[in-house]
Amino acid sequence: MSYDAFAITFSNSRKNLYWPELKYIIRDIMQYTSGSILDIGCGNGRFLEQAEISQLQFGEYLGIDSSEGMIGEARGLHPENQFEVIGMQDIRTIDGSFDSLLFLASFHHLETQAERIQILQDSKNLLSSVGRIYMTNWNLRDQVKYNKSHRGNGDYDIKIGVYSRYYHGFTLDELSELFTETGYQIIENRVFDGGRNFLSVLETLK
Repeated sequence: MSYDAFAITFSNSRKNLYWPELKYIIRDIMQYTSGSILDIGCGNGRFLEQAEISQLQFGEYLGIDSSEGMIGEARGLHPENQFEVIGMQDIRTIDGSFDSLLFLASFHHLETQAERIQILQDSKNLLSSVGRIYMTNWNLRDQVKYNKSHRGNGDYDIKIGVYSRYYHGFTLDELSELFTETGYQIIENRVFDGGRNFLSVLETLK
């Protein structure tokens, strides 16, 4: 299920949303990478809202999403930045390298292990020599309210209004194994404050 059917409603629900993980990630970008940013599964460009509040200085920004509706919202909200309709599975078609790759509540929509491995491998080709990946995933298994949406093996169908969307509920060990298997150095991989999300920060092995 694409976000196209409810892009405007979903976009409105994300405006002015307090997201401490973003503030933490932006502080890390300021300290370690700055430079260019590739926002994978950018939605309505919600990262840029917090970046502006935090006065983050960066070079090139490219936001990509598989949903034309969400990209339309992003272009309307942030016309000075570049957005393209590109799905995660197609990031290998992107030219250039970036200092920060963002997967903010997007990686957990991938339905198969093969897709997850492939995208992590493709991401290495997009990282600069000093680049970092910043990833958040919902900590679904520790939130009782999602139990009724669990269909087994960490797979969830979660309703947004009248529509359902697939999510994978990772464990920290599962993420760690994925990152190690695909050749990353794990800088951080933990439950973020408050318990709602996992935060992962990665670099390629030097």
